[in-house]
Amino acid sequence: MPAGALPGVRQASARRAAAAVAASAFGPRFHAAVAVLSVRNRVSRRDVVECCEQLFGARISAGTVDAILERVADALATLTRICWIGSGPPGR
Repeated sequence: MPAGALPGVRQASARRAAAAVAASAFGPRFHAAVAVLSVRNRVSRRDVVECCEQLFGARISAGTVDAILERVADALATLTRICWIGSGPPGR
């Protein structure tokens, strides 16, 4: 998107995406760590739970892992839509 196009849209959408993560009991870095373990490194939900307890001392459930991944996916989808405004989907 060209600089200055649709002023404030990016900032407002980014704030909404960040607010979804902030509404959680866990911070953005914890969300990122869970997402990296689960998605990038293909660690099972059960093993992510175990890693979080061993690495961070955080006792969470597999349902919490799913909720974190859903919030991260929603935030990334919002940011992806922001990037597409004015330029269209990748490959165009």
